[in-house]
Amino acid sequence: MNQRLLLSLLAASLSATWLHAAEEEDEYSPELGIYASAKNSVKFGFRMVGGAKVHFGNLGIVPLREAIAPASAGEVTRTYNNGVVVADAPRQDEGFPATVNPAPGETLLSTVVGPDGRYQTFSSTNNAGTITTTQTGNFLSFAAGRTRSWRYDSPTQLNANGSGIIMSAFSATSDGAGFDGKKQSSTGVEFELERVLGKLGGRWEISLVGGIALSGISSKQSGNVRSTLHTLSDTFSLNGQTAPDVSLGTQPTFATLTLPDTTTVARGLETTVPIASVPDASSHTETPVTGAANVAGVWRIKGAYYVMKVGPEIRTNLTKDFGLSASIGLAGAYAGTNYTANETLTVEGLAAPIVGLPETSSVSKFLPGYYANLDALWQANERTGFFAGVTYEQFSAYDQSVGGRTARIDLGATAGIHGGISIKF
Repeated sequence: MNQRLLLSLLAASLSATWLHAAEEEDEYSPELGIYASAKNSVKFGFRMVGGAKVHFGNLGIVPLREAIAPASAGEVTRTYNNGVVVADAPRQDEGFPATVNPAPGETLLSTVVGPDGRYQTFSSTNNAGTITTTQTGNFLSFAAGRTRSWRYDSPTQLNANGSGIIMSAFSATSDGAGFDGKKQSSTGVEFELERVLGKLGGRWEISLVGGIALSGISSKQSGNVRSTLHTLSDTFSLNGQTAPDVSLGTQPTFATLTLPDTTTVARGLETTVPIASVPDASSHTETPVTGAANVAGVWRIKGAYYVMKVGPEIRTNLTKDFGLSASIGLAGAYAGTNYTANETLTVEGLAAPIVGLPETSSVSKFLPGYYANLDALWQANERTGFFAGVTYEQFSAYDQSVGGRTARIDLGATAGIHGGISIKF
């Protein structure tokens, strides 16, 4: 609910009730202060109370960044945490004609496909009727069931007999680990309306008080937890070839092409080692190991809560300018919080940690409770005074979750201080 609307509605309803119930103005009373005839007052002030207790639970969840297609899906791109196998297709230059006849001043490209699974590219230029043809490359042809575009990260990914490359994707699920969040004090503002109902003796009076307050909710924790490590692995055949050195990086790879006339073409000779574009279906494994995952994370609860309260207040004047008041009554808290989780999985043998996507959820709850205040009062003049004291509130707890992680947010019993200005009318 919009806080301005909530504040306006509360102020209007309380004002209408108290002003309707107004009694005759009382005469000046030395015992009750220099402006005892005023029946109504409004208070504005600050508050600082103990923050909510938060327990973060079921931590250590890092899902797969993207699903890995099964072998039955055929030739599609598959991205793992230690490599990638990209679906291949014929290149543009593989589709050039084998022979060309450029017009004067024109340059055309051509391609000749050999019986050895490779193709050569040429550039032909017509200079005033003389056609000059130059070889520009010697490349590996596309072959169905294989790909020239792939990468692996470590020589340890070779299978036992060196016939294939093992690609793996890692994820983590929680083993139930949790932390208590760091508790932070909460500052805020408050507004009250008060209506004097009557006197209880020479120096005592009773009032009805209603008000609204706003405070923040903030808790954060970071650390490392152990979780279940899930390893999904597929093996891609090298088709009898030797795996390229891992230091070469992503395939395809190229070297300098030396032509018969000893001229050279940079990156004109393809040295790619193609790999099977579909994994061996029988090689697929998914293995969970409890407690094997090390997950580092930052978990945060951030939000605010509105307090609406109403109850009786008893006041006594020690002198005409100084007094004490005490009130107790019913309260309700409307709380709204965001839960944000950032977690990173470290796996032995991987070059870099697996950073999970940040996840956030929002929730709003209404919590019943009660409050109590004890204040010291100083009346500066007929209409203006100041107050300061202690405040106590009791509310229940609520639960919030994000991506399987939980948080228990307990406003509980909170005590603090408040103070501000009061205006009689």
